[in-house]
Amino acid sequence: MGNKEFFTVSQIHRDDLAQVIGLKAYAYTDSDMQLLADKMNDDYLNQLYWESMRIIAEFLIEDGSVTIVPNNTNKASSKEKSNE
Repeated sequence: MGNKEFFTVSQIHRDDLAQVIGLKAYAYTDSDMQLLADKMNDDYLNQLYWESMRIIAEFLIEDGSVTIVPNNTNKASSKEKSNE
């Protein structure tokens, strides 16, 4: 079993954008959507990313979703993984 290095946090879709700006979202080109995604990524990294990661990671340990396994190359083991 290999270890992935990166995991996707989020994606955006024009339908998501339409939820906040209405039908104007469908006028966005693919380039416009990429620009929006890049700006949102920068904003998230600068404002919420690290604190959200810490809070959610600690919650997953506290509620038992993630079990810390000492001396494991994965450092932590998800209960979902153990049920596979």
